[in-house]
Amino acid sequence: MSGSPGSLSIACVALDVPGTDAFDYRIPPEQVGTLVPGAWVLVPWGRTRRVGIVVRLREHSDVPAERLRCVIGRFAEAPEPDPGWIEMIRFVARYYHRHLGEVALPAIPKLLRTPPAARARGTVFARARKRWDALRPAAGAAGGNARGDRVEAANRRAGVGQGAGHDTAAHAATSDVA
Repeated sequence: MSGSPGSLSIACVALDVPGTDAFDYRIPPEQVGTLVPGAWVLVPWGRTRRVGIVVRLREHSDVPAERLRCVIGRFAEAPEPDPGWIEMIRFVARYYHRHLGEVALPAIPKLLRTPPAARARGTVFARARKRWDALRPAAGAAGGNARGDRVEAANRRAGVGQGAGHDTAAHAATSDVA
């Protein structure tokens, strides 16, 4: 690929549909330079919309320009996947002879890969972050982890880790993946 990043006007987007690794979409002029590989985007698909992940940017497409559709938007609140995760998805797709979207999108929770409704108040990412932030001050004030404390209390009630040489607090701390 030659040219400056501003000249990359085609986004190759992985979708959870059979067919090909990625589908080409034109990047609207106001979004050129803001989309990067790993960005979560909303794109038109037939009469519906789908959430996809940009896997690469290109200057040109093999699809005729009049048939290319534009990216509807980028989920700014969405975390960008780690480059190592994208490489792992590429490996898994090659290994199992599947397309990128067929491997990448089902690996993401369904709530995060569902297109937002027209009446939605903010994106699912913003709502999830708000819930997460609401839990964090409580955990920080107590000097612990709110989820870990709940897991530890549930383990005590169930008798998990007692009398068998298990450290319940250590188990609760390691089970918190967030």
